[in-house]
Amino acid sequence: MNIRSVLSLIIISGICGCGDSSSKKTESTPTPMLVSDQVLSSKDNEKTFVITQISGKQINQEIFIDNSNVFKVDYVQSADTPPQIDILMVIDNSGSMWEEQTNLSTKLNVLLKNLAHTDWQINVITTDNPCPTQSYLPISPKTENVEERYREAITVGTWGSAWETGQQMLVEHLKGPKGCAGGASWLRKNAKFAVILVSDETEDSTSDVTPDDVVDAFKEIGYKPGETVKFYGFIWHPSVPKERCPSAFEPPAAPHAELVEKTGGLWGSVCAADYSETLGEISKDIGQLVKVLIPLGKEPALSTVKVVYNGQVMDQGWMISGKNLVLRYILKPEDSISVEFQEKEAKAVSLETTPVPGSLHIYFNNKEISADLYVYNEGENTVHFLDNLPPDTKIKISYQEKIILKSSFDFPHLDLGIVECYNQNDRLDVLYFKESSELIFLIPPPEGSLTTCYYQ
Repeated sequence: MNIRSVLSLIIISGICGCGDSSSKKTESTPTPMLVSDQVLSSKDNEKTFVITQISGKQINQEIFIDNSNVFKVDYVQSADTPPQIDILMVIDNSGSMWEEQTNLSTKLNVLLKNLAHTDWQINVITTDNPCPTQSYLPISPKTENVEERYREAITVGTWGSAWETGQQMLVEHLKGPKGCAGGASWLRKNAKFAVILVSDETEDSTSDVTPDDVVDAFKEIGYKPGETVKFYGFIWHPSVPKERCPSAFEPPAAPHAELVEKTGGLWGSVCAADYSETLGEISKDIGQLVKVLIPLGKEPALSTVKVVYNGQVMDQGWMISGKNLVLRYILKPEDSISVEFQEKEAKAVSLETTPVPGSLHIYFNNKEISADLYVYNEGENTVHFLDNLPPDTKIKISYQEKIILKSSFDFPHLDLGIVECYNQNDRLDVLYFKESSELIFLIPPPEGSLTTCYYQ
């Protein structure tokens, strides 16, 4: 081995013999001393010693899960209890609104297209009066000549106030206005609620309410905006250029647009020649609002849920909300729903030893699962699965054992204490204790690696 130009680390224990006797250490305390500028002097006198660093084992834990406790809930839609929806139309009855009223008045069938199997009712007020426009309101599937009654209720005339305050009239209607029959009393406790406003002007500055006031009024009588009540509008939306809605009056209907957004509703242009397209989209959205909720009694594990509709497995059109199955469409009378599931429960597996970070891999029936499906808790040394495990599942947990690397190794006895240690091409700093023939690495060699030490 050639003479090295790097510094050697010379370790001498006990008495140095190069200083005052007052600096001597007791014999019971080994004291390594570093002497620099020394190198191995000759290849002929050089010896080698190979040190092997320990390495963690590859751990493979296998667990079998018998998760076969399956619950089943059957539901049949009764013809006597269809889902309920209450619809309130707020109609601008100012002097410019005859064409708009006529446009809307002939489209009851479009509005009801997606509500055929619901228990619906429709009421109508105006932008200057919170009372129903007709004494027979609200109309329902039981109303005789219902299309004609709807047309009469919508075409309220154009002799109303030119200061439209539709949102204020809506709030007053919900509070039960004095001097007129009905008011909020027609609204049913378990029904969903949809409000459709039609106006070619914004909420007038004389109005006493804001969109937030309307939302609060909904909440005061038990509605949850976006979930059990939505606001829709045929308006001049602020995003629409004036040239695309020339018959509307300045300024754009920003308050109505804000209320639509706050409740998750839809809007269409009040200037449209035909309201059918927008009304059809509103009908579809109201149909989504009227969801069927089936109590399951227990919170299911989502991955185990199987929904069967009239004998056919459903992969879409439903969601789990707590302990309930929520259908995103309306059931017809006598439609049947069958739900099979396993109860959701936390599942944790203790690991045999601590894994090296990033080395954890988990397999279900020999197929690796995504790391998004479990969480490793370092403090407990456990793996927590975020969903129920599939029934009859063979789980394999594979990881590299995390270890504490050795820094102290037994070494041949040295008289001179000249040592140079290399791990691959990197020289490692060491201390040598003569009394114990112990070599200490200031930084432990890498896991499982070989370190070659040259000494004299």
